[in-house]
Amino acid sequence: MKEREPKLQPCHGSQPSGDHGATGHECSKIDTFCTLGDADSMFYDSNLADHMVKLLTDYAKSPMAAPFFVMAGFARPHAPWRVPARFMELYPEGSVPMPQHRLAPTGMPPIAYHRQGIYLVDGSVHVATPTKALNDSVTEDWRRHYYGAVSWFDFQVGRLLDTLASTKLESSTIVVVHGDHGWQLGEHDSWHKQTNFELGARVPLLIKVPWLSASSGGKHTTSMAELLDLYPTLAALTATAPAQAAELDGKSLAPLFTNPAGRPDSGAKHPIEDGSAAYSQYIRCHNLSLPAYDNDVECQPASAQRSDAAHNQLTIMGALLDSTLASSLTFSSPSCSSPC
Repeated sequence: MKEREPKLQPCHGSQPSGDHGATGHECSKIDTFCTLGDADSMFYDSNLADHMVKLLTDYAKSPMAAPFFVMAGFARPHAPWRVPARFMELYPEGSVPMPQHRLAPTGMPPIAYHRQGIYLVDGSVHVATPTKALNDSVTEDWRRHYYGAVSWFDFQVGRLLDTLASTKLESSTIVVVHGDHGWQLGEHDSWHKQTNFELGARVPLLIKVPWLSASSGGKHTTSMAELLDLYPTLAALTATAPAQAAELDGKSLAPLFTNPAGRPDSGAKHPIEDGSAAYSQYIRCHNLSLPAYDNDVECQPASAQRSDAAHNQLTIMGALLDSTLASSLTFSSPSCSSPC
């Protein structure tokens, strides 16, 4: 079912209102939010989860079931943040923290900044600039609605995990959860994704391998990883030979499931030294003798301006993300006694 978009004034050619009054901004009519009292069946993500639950249930009943691979591409938390109202009720006013660093870092090159606009439901547009943050009310509203959209996604993933458990597929099924880009919610007065800051370039990656939970369950690794690694990783974990393995750009992360503190290419040179990772600036440590991705706050100069989620000024041009190896991907599942 195609999602119904909120009715908004067209962005292009409109005069922004709010703090900045800037023109020539980057803005789309999907850059907005709304909470509705519609039934869950009126939302794409709920219908997708319904379909996935049926697929898994039917598969579990099949007497000749072969190994399966299935993907579900949920829409939220991509904008517009159109979700059932009960998920916004989880985040009342004042419950969501504001960004700690609301202006661009000192000394940031202009090319690192991307102007973006925000639509409000009244049709007004607010545009960020490097020197003046959006007002508190707009910033809080946007952050609250993003949190609500993430919880809506959590709820749908929780339904799939519950289905794996109820169909007895849980112990034999690898689960991977990932995004395709990061998101900025006012950090550096940036919104959306179109920057090379870590918050824009880094993605969530969680992998659950039930039969390796003793060594990897609930562990966190700072090893270099990228989404290109998923195919060779899943092939290795399922003992399936990847097609044209020698030509793959990604590497298998399977060794991390027995040693999360190690590296998948144990014994190789540091990623900076062998050229496998390129940085616009050393975002963790300026000393090459220290890993550039070790989350060591002490290696950063005191004057470095850091974002909420990481100690970065500018982030990698290549791929840097954390792989979270979870023993149980348990998501909160807000309930509703009747369709909302």
